[in-house]
Amino acid sequence: MKWHLKHKKHGNKPRDVQVEAMKRSKGRARYGYFLEQRLGKTPLTLNDFMSSDCDGLITVAPNSFKLDWALAPAEWGVPEVKTGVWPRNGVSNAEKFLYSINYEATRGEGGRYSTEILKQRRCMLVFDESTWIKNPSSDVAKAAIELSKDAHMVRELNGTPLTQSVMDYYPQLRVLGELNGVNPYAFRNTYAQLGGYMGKKVIGMQNEQRLYKLLDRCSFRALRKDWLPGHRDMTQIDVNLEMTKKQAAHYKEMMEDFYTVVDGLHVSAELVLTQMDKLRQISSCIIMDHGAHRWLEEPKNNPKVKAVADLHDSGPGKTIVVHFYKPSGITLLEAFKKLKPAQLRGGMTPEQMVAEKRRFNEDPDCRMLIGQITTS
Repeated sequence: MKWHLKHKKHGNKPRDVQVEAMKRSKGRARYGYFLEQRLGKTPLTLNDFMSSDCDGLITVAPNSFKLDWALAPAEWGVPEVKTGVWPRNGVSNAEKFLYSINYEATRGEGGRYSTEILKQRRCMLVFDESTWIKNPSSDVAKAAIELSKDAHMVRELNGTPLTQSVMDYYPQLRVLGELNGVNPYAFRNTYAQLGGYMGKKVIGMQNEQRLYKLLDRCSFRALRKDWLPGHRDMTQIDVNLEMTKKQAAHYKEMMEDFYTVVDGLHVSAELVLTQMDKLRQISSCIIMDHGAHRWLEEPKNNPKVKAVADLHDSGPGKTIVVHFYKPSGITLLEAFKKLKPAQLRGGMTPEQMVAEKRRFNEDPDCRMLIGQITTS
């Protein structure tokens, strides 16, 4: 398969792992790229699109990742692909287009809009971070399966396709065209080992070789340790986020006029360094002035808080979140209290810090550590 992409940093040649992935997916309209982060799932999929007879690429992604898809064609040297992001910038009339929508939107109007495009144009449908559809009974998983029926091609992307239960595979296999006629209960009885109370809890896997044969037919699994010799087991992800309308308005005022008013609180920035700090505050949905602070948005609407939720949900383990402002830490603790987070902050005794770090490392119910940057 020809490599159509050219990147300023990564050049115009695919990595070995991408070459192998292209060989395995050749001729398959539906395929899963289960590649660990940094192995190049996005350019691999974009190249599949450019090599196909599809004229549209619809990506379904976590809300915090959908903007990255809209930026990908220009970044990878195919600016002729027109891009749009739900709910704006409809581009389905373009000769070649990419349209990105978040998973939550597929349950309603966004799903209906995507279905219209899929029925009218030859489209590749991509599910990014496909563990978002791991729950067979969720509305999002059901919407994903329905969308996939109208797609000309399907690609599924994930670094961690199995997070907690073998049942995570069921919806992900369904959108790849597998398991037709098999309901979740039949899949569970075939591949899940049951136990616990009343023998109904999934505690393991059975018929592993049969399942692995099925997965090998429709997906390619690659790990960094196998394809990036000498790699460090650390991943940096740059996430592009959109500000809310209220954030953007205040940010523009502060950038241009060094002055803004938030809920009656007059905020000025007379020095450049002060201005930079105010801009950083606004990007975190907060304004601080003389000991007082105001929130520009509630936590549920804060783009950074939503991004943390998306990143945590897309990973297999625990998450460390570092914040700059004290009120941000309080907000994070409240937003993620279900994860029983540990905390590192100023004013703690050494004994308290050791206890919190031990709880994060050893308590399986503690899924997040939230730390003030100077303390952490």
